[in-house]
Amino acid sequence: MLGLLFATSPHQLAIAAAVRPSTTVALAALGVAIVLALGIWEITAYLITMAHEGAHALALMITGKRVRSVTIQGDLSGVTAPMNPEDLSLLAYVAGYAGPPLFGLLGAALLVHGSASAVLWICLLLLGVLLIVLRNVFGFVMVLLAGAFFYLTVTYASVAAQTTVACTLVWILLVGGVLDAFEQFALPNSDHRKLQRYSGVIPWFVSASFGVLLAVGCLVLGGAWLLGYATP
Repeated sequence: MLGLLFATSPHQLAIAAAVRPSTTVALAALGVAIVLALGIWEITAYLITMAHEGAHALALMITGKRVRSVTIQGDLSGVTAPMNPEDLSLLAYVAGYAGPPLFGLLGAALLVHGSASAVLWICLLLLGVLLIVLRNVFGFVMVLLAGAFFYLTVTYASVAAQTTVACTLVWILLVGGVLDAFEQFALPNSDHRKLQRYSGVIPWFVSASFGVLLAVGCLVLGGAWLLGYATP
């Protein structure tokens, strides 16, 4: 049984072809993602925090700004600090809550038109970038553990196992993105409240509502792609 899931040596490295996951696999992965999200959200949500803080850092880098530090705490919170506080921008604030659902949507598109192996390698690349800017031990260990799991999967797992893991990861980002968007309403120091203070114009509940619409839209669209109801 294990032989069907994992290659016995690095010489048997399996590369997932550019084939849409079957509806059965997509539904099974959705079931696993829901169980992980609702059953052990205290652990699964770290993937959402990584995507959230990683999106903040990526937005700063894309706009030519330097990241001073990223921290991920044991209570699922995180902070991304630019080298210069004045480097914070509208994009940097918005990128955080938009990160998980958009990463999930891009992953769904890549699963449909690309490959599960590509999804896992890109995930590893982004986790590697996050490791460079992490500045606390707990966050470093959590990202390292996640990276180790995905590396072992993409290096030694069979095509079927890679597809299942990649599909589950995408569903977690899509479903978790929605849960995270709703949780933002209850956080006293959420990005939306920081954005209101930064802009002086945008009410926090407006941007929070937009975050929910974005997350739900990504879940519906990405889900339709994975289940074969639409094509990206």
